[in-house]
Amino acid sequence: DRSPSRGLGDVYKRQPLGNMGINTGIRINLSQNIDLSFLFTSNAKLHEESLTESFESKLDAVGFHLDYTFNNILQGTKITPFATTGAQWMYYKTTTNNTSFSQESGMNIPLGLGIALDVSERIRFDIGMNYHLSFVDIDHGTSLQNNDNFTVINFNIHYDCLLYTSPSPRDGLLSRM
Repeated sequence: DRSPSRGLGDVYKRQPLGNMGINTGIRINLSQNIDLSFLFTSNAKLHEESLTESFESKLDAVGFHLDYTFNNILQGTKITPFATTGAQWMYYKTTTNNTSFSQESGMNIPLGLGIALDVSERIRFDIGMNYHLSFVDIDHGTSLQNNDNFTVINFNIHYDCLLYTSPSPRDGLLSRM
């Protein structure tokens, strides 16, 4: 269905890799189940296209995520589910229907779920999905004059530079204070 009111986005564009951005940051293990991450996002893109309207936004962000790992689920395996929330300040520049707007900024709150895989004692691989509650109108200029929430799928690799021998590495920073 290609009705004018239906957004077609990445599926219509058939971009095999989607809109890739880069997250870098630092993760601090606060306790056995709680991690705090400071993240920097760059080169992310949001876009949508219908038969009558289109927009594309280039997005950079800085913020933090608080992750809770459900260590009691799937015990005895290397797979662990987690939930995350946080706050991000984003900077974006939008082009709507071939009209460019100046750079703007605003806040969003990511809410997400994912699965972590402990590859080794130092390496962890995460895959997760975050729904961002946005407090800005990113696509301003289209017929949708609301705050624009969006979804992001993340693939993360964590490398533990500080491997603790005592107490356990999953005991976290708070237990060592």
